[in-house]
Amino acid sequence: MRRFPTAEFSPVYMRLPLEKSTPSGGRTQGIRSDKLTTRLIEGAQDRQIRVRTPRPWSERAGLVSFDLLKPAEPAVAALKKKGIIVSEKDGYVRAGVHFYNNEDDIDRMLEAVTAL
Repeated sequence: MRRFPTAEFSPVYMRLPLEKSTPSGGRTQGIRSDKLTTRLIEGAQDRQIRVRTPRPWSERAGLVSFDLLKPAEPAVAALKKKGIIVSEKDGYVRAGVHFYNNEDDIDRMLEAVTAL
């Protein structure tokens, strides 16, 4: 299983191994995270997964919260077994997207969440 470090201020990050990280610096990182987060939200909606995260960028960041309509902790554990690191917050599944992620990571997570 891949291990991904997490930040103290936010326990939720899906991350690629550091050797695959290619930070480009500056706002480019934020734009990439914005696109990937939007892909995650739209992909979840397309799969009828209930998204709790606000859609307008002025009201959100790189975290996406899902209501799976069932307990979140078993879902978090099942995703972890597949190498997808997310967390539970207030009974919901939360995923963080950052520049280390790519489209394949997002698609893999969406497939795994759909299969729960």
